[in-house]
Amino acid sequence: MCRFTPDALALPAGTDWFTGKFGTKPDETPIDTIRRYLSAGFFKDHLKTYKSRPIYWLFSSGDEKAFEAFVYLHRYNQGTLSRMRMSIIIGGSSSG
Repeated sequence: MCRFTPDALALPAGTDWFTGKFGTKPDETPIDTIRRYLSAGFFKDHLKTYKSRPIYWLFSSGDEKAFEAFVYLHRYNQGTLSRMRMSIIIGGSSSG
């Protein structure tokens, strides 16, 4: 399973044109812009593109947005949800 976190991105210089398409807010870093787009805009755009038959599925904790993950349809199998649960939810919690 591939883990992706916006903090792990190494953005090259000159990415303002890319993040500018997402409506960068004042005092927002490129990472923050990408994180905001993935959280609020990507799935809406994706549904429009694929006419409500997405190839990425959004798994979310709901309005709290404590947890959000995209799963690629063609990589989904019977162990995907349990791996996601173990590596992200349980592995991401702090125990002390």
